[in-house]
Order: sequence, then structure tokens, then C-alpha cells
Amino acid sequence: AILLASSTAMLSATLAGKHATVHMLMDRLTPGPRAVMQRIHALLCALFFLALACGGIWILSDLWQGHEESEVLHIPFMPLRVISIIAVLGVALTFVLRFARQSGRHSS
Repeated sequence: AILLASSTAMLSATLAGKHATVHMLMDRLTPGPRAVMQRIHALLCALFFLALACGGIWILSDLWQGHEESEVLHIPFMPLRVISIIAVLGVALTFVLRFARQSGRHSS
């Protein structure tokens, strides 16, 4: 339940644009530099979450033949890893789309 709740919360926060930003810096920038910083932020966040997804996929593939489960409830870890990877890829995709939208708005 914790993994489902945290994955949903992470994706929801990203879709709502409620990730932490440094307002002390961003609020003092003029619109031009602020737009550039927002694009850089979206790109770096997309790369970070893609790296997390790659790490999750690597672990998933490395332990594909293994049989891991929690000690107390005997819940298999494989489906939980898949859910986590899907959530992280969703967050990365959201940032990629945000970057593309902000870049398109800037160029027009």
C-alpha cells in the first residue's frame, strides 16, 4: 500500500506542478530568465527520473529469475518494482512534455 500511495503521490504532484522549487530565486527573475530556468528544471528533472527508471529496470532484469518477497506478508517484489518503474516513467514523461511545451511556447 505504501508503494502504491507514494507512486500515486509522486505522479500527482508532478502533474499538478507542485514539486519543490526555489521560489527565493525563481520569483526574483525577470520573465525571460525565469522561462529559461523553468525549461532547464524540466529537462534536468526528466533526466533524473529517467535515470531512476533505468536503475529500476536494471534491477528488475538482474533479479528476473530470483524469487524475492517480503518476510512477513510474503508479498512478491517483482510487481512492486514494475509499478515503481511505471510511476517513475510517468513522472519523467510529464517533465519531458513540460519541457517540450515550454520550448514550443518560447520559440513562437
